[in-house]
Amino acid sequence: GGSKKVEDVTDAIQSLELNGTNKAKRKQQGEASEKKSIALYVKTVIGKVTPLQVTPDTTISVIKKMIESKTGIDSSRQVLVSRGKVLQSPAETISKLEIKDGETINMIVKLQEKMKELTRYVDGLASQSPEVKLQSVMGIRKALSLERDPPIQEVINCGAIPGLVACVRQSQNTAMQFEAAWAITNIASGTSEHTKFIIDSGVVVDLANLVVSAQSNDVREQAIWALGNIAGDRDLYRRLVIDLGVIDPMLVLMFNSAGVSMSMRRNIAWVFSNMCRGSTRDEAQSLGPIWRGAISTLAAVGDEEIKTELAWALAHLTDNLNDFPEPAGDIITSGLLSRLVAYLLACEHMGMCEKAYLRIVANLAAGWDHHSRAVVESNAIPMAVKIYRAEKSSQRNSNIKEILWMCSNILAVNDKKIHTQVIESGFADCVMEVLRAHIQGGTLNALGVYEKEAIYCISNALESAEQENRSKWIERGAIDLLASALDFLCKQGSGSEMAMTILSSLRTAWGDVKAKVGAEVLQRIKESSAVLAKKDASFEKFLKDEDEKKTVKKELKAEEANAGDAMANQSKEEGKTEEAKKEEVKTPEATIEETQTHAAGTT
Repeated sequence: GGSKKVEDVTDAIQSLELNGTNKAKRKQQGEASEKKSIALYVKTVIGKVTPLQVTPDTTISVIKKMIESKTGIDSSRQVLVSRGKVLQSPAETISKLEIKDGETINMIVKLQEKMKELTRYVDGLASQSPEVKLQSVMGIRKALSLERDPPIQEVINCGAIPGLVACVRQSQNTAMQFEAAWAITNIASGTSEHTKFIIDSGVVVDLANLVVSAQSNDVREQAIWALGNIAGDRDLYRRLVIDLGVIDPMLVLMFNSAGVSMSMRRNIAWVFSNMCRGSTRDEAQSLGPIWRGAISTLAAVGDEEIKTELAWALAHLTDNLNDFPEPAGDIITSGLLSRLVAYLLACEHMGMCEKAYLRIVANLAAGWDHHSRAVVESNAIPMAVKIYRAEKSSQRNSNIKEILWMCSNILAVNDKKIHTQVIESGFADCVMEVLRAHIQGGTLNALGVYEKEAIYCISNALESAEQENRSKWIERGAIDLLASALDFLCKQGSGSEMAMTILSSLRTAWGDVKAKVGAEVLQRIKESSAVLAKKDASFEKFLKDEDEKKTVKKELKAEEANAGDAMANQSKEEGKTEEAKKEEVKTPEATIEETQTHAAGTT
């Protein structure tokens, strides 16, 4: 899913984590203890389960703190229930309470004092009084705008969504529309389950209509914000928002409307970015206006936030050029690619906007060969060297993986000019430097994301370069580095895909490798290959293919030798035949003379 934003929250990411939308799992840090570890499962009323690892001496107070650290729910609001009994004493331990390994504890979250008004607010949504209804909507919206643990599920459980939807449809009361749309925006900022309640309510169509027909720009902007949260949740919801036809009116608001606030323009750019994330070829026609609008205006946009969101929209659209190459063609032919590379060559700081620019360039390098050539022609290789050296000198390294990935795809193109430029620009030396930084005592001691991308650079160069440039990589020590990487993979017992990549490139360049590399390095490669073949049958193919090549060569030599012998024998036989023919064609005079001579000799 895409990014979401929560109104009145300064740290949206923190809020998403508190609402359970952060799917990343963290390992519980275990304590060095001889005591037996006990697995507990804490279950909320909505069925969400939080696993904990405790010991028999762990107290209820500590368990509540552990739950708080994992869920963000304050320990003072937790009510824990085991086997129907409320666990009230903070000092009681797991062993004293006789809670067993694997047991599930139920948790009820107490509403804070001001949240006890929630039910009254929900009841107020049905009031015939516009004033009471407006105050009730505002009360729900404020409750949902809490920075920590907003009561989204409680609002849903109280049945507030139908009342909020009815308020969104109150076109004659823009204040009520605005507050209701705001509340729905914050519900949609929660988990996918929360967003589904919004989808099922049918209000998404109303929000789309408000983009066009709202009588207030505040209401319009809030509707756009809500649609952005829905589009950012998952692919299904993103497609739903795209199909509602809101792209064209949003483009008009963003680029061609007077009186539109900078805040609304920024929200529209953010919604476009969410719409483009994970896009497919089937959505190309609908998303076309976004990428064409972004391409034509990106260089002229003055606001950094809008520029960043539009750049990320293009980055998302160029993620899969094999299936969806149209945006790349427009980026290249419009001259935007050259402008992005020139900007990156000149800039001194790599912020979020610059990272998006770099992603666009790298994505194009990963496309078809003509995309990669266009990237090289735009001066991207000197740009890569410049960014690499700047990152190394500042010890940031955050963009080095992107640079290496880009160049590994460039090096996959079979083009002498490209391979020559990579070497002459110094980027080949940068690649070597990445791996040599982790060589100690002749052995590679780490193989992280940077090192893997460096290996792909070398492997692609060995596979795709012609002999002259391939030899330059070998002379720089590329084979020794690959041999060290194979040694490392053998010791780790993992990374079969990477090992196969290395072996494949070595097989392609084996003639040059044997001619230019010492016997010790060759022996290391052979030994690593043998070890890998024992661990994984798929590696046997490499060795088998090599053996088959040798066998075929021997057989060809034998056949050539046999053929030579046969030809020699045939020549001899032909010589004998000719001699025999000569004997048969002797003249009578010669025969008589020979007879006479023989007779005379006998006499």
